[in-house]
Amino acid sequence: MATIRGHCVAALLCTLALGTGCATGSKEAAGPQPKYQDTRTTVATATVTALDLGTRMVTIRSADGESYTFRASDEVRNLGQVRVGDQVKVEYTESIVVDVRKSDGTAPDAAVVTSVDRAPAGAKPAGVVGQSTTVSAAIVAIDRSTNRVTLKGPSGNLRVLQVKDPKKLEDVAVGDIVYVTYTEALAISVEELK
Repeated sequence: MATIRGHCVAALLCTLALGTGCATGSKEAAGPQPKYQDTRTTVATATVTALDLGTRMVTIRSADGESYTFRASDEVRNLGQVRVGDQVKVEYTESIVVDVRKSDGTAPDAAVVTSVDRAPAGAKPAGVVGQSTTVSAAIVAIDRSTNRVTLKGPSGNLRVLQVKDPKKLEDVAVGDIVYVTYTEALAISVEELK
């Protein structure tokens, strides 16, 4: 995941969370700040149909009958535990959280955290790779007549967003900070066919 992608996602998420629209001026928030979150997971399975430990070549067949052959890299631990007939499960999850909060004095920022985990030695091959990108932007202007909000990002860049639901702006004020966190995780595991 690139930082640029995170910034694009941040703009999209701000649009979703705020619902495009704002008014100039500032006010103290009377109610809860807008928040949006969504998570989607896709799961696919395939069956190991051929395996050559010497060359590390693996052939799998997907549920729709398609066959794929690839070389398992040296990073794949425990390849010797895999048997023909084992099931390979791939699970991809992405989530987004957009949260508007009162400023605590911190400047808009962007951060990326990556994590990698894999099965211990002797177990069936498995691993999870994840990345989380968090971008924050300050609300510098709200135009309630046109339902537009202006955000100032970590690089000082300004972006005007159209808010779809003006009610989401009722408790939003100039100076509030919009936090967008986009997370992706890919988990792969090999399981014996029961």
